[in-house]
Amino acid sequence: MDVQSIAGLLQASLDPAQNRQAEQSLKAEEVKPAFSLALLQIVATETLPQTTRLASALFFKNFIRRNWTDEEGNHKLPQDEVATIKSELIGLMVRVPPSIQAQLGDAISVIADSDFWQRWDTLVDDLVLRLTPDNAQVNNGVLQVAHSIFRRWEPLFRSDDLYTEINHVLSKFATPLLQLWQNTDNMIEQSQGMQRC
Repeated sequence: MDVQSIAGLLQASLDPAQNRQAEQSLKAEEVKPAFSLALLQIVATETLPQTTRLASALFFKNFIRRNWTDEEGNHKLPQDEVATIKSELIGLMVRVPPSIQAQLGDAISVIADSDFWQRWDTLVDDLVLRLTPDNAQVNNGVLQVAHSIFRRWEPLFRSDDLYTEINHVLSKFATPLLQLWQNTDNMIEQSQGMQRC
């Protein structure tokens, strides 16, 4: 997969004069193996223009919506590609700027809708591992992902399956989240103490 040519097509898709042709070319590329991984590589490449990285994140989100599962809930992508996306996506999301985080967060939410928690039981562990005592950008990214996944519980009716899923999350996420709140509270207290001096 030629990442540079895909990045060029994404950049061209932002130009009204080249938009239609670039989008047709991207549609032709998306059927090739590892296309989704190439999009993530573009998102991760800090030397590329921010607009190209954002276009790649947006295209990735839409690609995942169209291609993650079929009507029966089976993955459309090869299993190695699915596994790589799941293992890399959270780490990438917490490292990118907020505008890109939002697009990747939406993609994570789409994946979680079909796979969490039975087919993506490492998701909460991965989120917890990313929480830090002092990096607000990373923590905000983790909390955005957590919110996008957990908010789907709001309209659901009580059931054993729902409570099992909630208990799974609480057993892994509650204590680290409490620790994050305590660290944040301590930083606020310290900041107020410095202002008084």
